[in-house]
Amino acid sequence: MKIHFIGIKGSGMSSLALICQSLGYEVTGSDVDFFIFTQKELEEHGIPIYSFDKSNIKDNISVVIGNAFDDSNPEVKEALANKTVDAVYYFEFLGRLISQYESISVAGTHGKTTSTSMIKSLLIPYKETGYLIGDGTGVLSKESELFVVESCEFQDHFLHYVPDYALITNIDLDHVDYFKSLEQYIQSFQTFVNQVKKGVVLFGDDNNVR
Repeated sequence: MKIHFIGIKGSGMSSLALICQSLGYEVTGSDVDFFIFTQKELEEHGIPIYSFDKSNIKDNISVVIGNAFDDSNPEVKEALANKTVDAVYYFEFLGRLISQYESISVAGTHGKTTSTSMIKSLLIPYKETGYLIGDGTGVLSKESELFVVESCEFQDHFLHYVPDYALITNIDLDHVDYFKSLEQYIQSFQTFVNQVKKGVVLFGDDNNVR
């Protein structure tokens, strides 16, 4: 099965592309033409990266759309118009994937990348652990028992995830183009916590987390 990533150089998108390749999918992607550090890992794994062009969208493929793109992008417009294409946004695809594993979701305003990296390093010696980190790295296999995911609150995307466990590092108003108040921001984290299935670890020294 082929999966094409629109905006593959994005930090989460590149991680997800590497994961899909490790799961056995044929992976391609497209993005801007200038260098972004995440493309180095993609190139080392032999994943083709094309310039944006609607001809990259073929019949009967799956397409993952980066969160920064809409139908003003020619590939997004083509993918959404083609009835044979399964086109979903990054956070929707990741939500599907999380549901297939025992998952640990790392959320919070700051420290998500570091905390996700630390958790996966602690778990790997004990269990087959996959991970998706916002620094452009991602590993997962069909044998993975655990899946540790950096989960961003941007535009409430993390509300598409229903993990088994979660860690909340801190809460400090961010993404003010979407969240209009600290109260709204905190409520999104509360909604996220309420849908975690088994357990949540909270950093209690943070007033907003409490």
